[in-house]
Amino acid sequence: MGYTPLFAVNSLDVISVNLWHILFAICNLLIVYLIVKRFLFRPVQKILAQRSAEVDKLYRDAQDASNTAQENKRLYDEKLATADSTVQQMFTAAQQKAQQQADETVAQAREEAGHILTRAQAEIAREKKKAVNEIKDDISRISLSIAEKVVERELRPEDHQALMEEFVRELGDDHA
Repeated sequence: MGYTPLFAVNSLDVISVNLWHILFAICNLLIVYLIVKRFLFRPVQKILAQRSAEVDKLYRDAQDASNTAQENKRLYDEKLATADSTVQQMFTAAQQKAQQQADETVAQAREEAGHILTRAQAEIAREKKKAVNEIKDDISRISLSIAEKVVERELRPEDHQALMEEFVRELGDDHA
């Protein structure tokens, strides 16, 4: 009598293909798939879609901010260039105005110096004429005085010398 294991006989029943078991397993698999899809995949896909939308929005916002920053930088550069040219124009205008004022001041000074020189020359001419007239008057007076003295007495060489010395002395006293 031999001993036969229990599982050996029934092992063929386990290996056998039962159509009902296969259909039942497929139905179970389909039900689990639908439950997982309904309660797991859809919410996960919604969350993923929301996250994707948020990331896309962040990228758009970042791109918009970058574009805005680039536009602001461009505007700033333009304003800076405009400001530089404006400053240069103002500096050039100020230099030209300063040069014009300097030229006008120099011209005024020259004109005034010309007027002063003309007045000084006229004053010198008047003073010279006055001095010449005074000298002529002095010479006339002295000549008359000499003529009177010559007429009063006869002129000898000593008298002539004395008259000349007296003439020179009077001339020196009148101008001193």
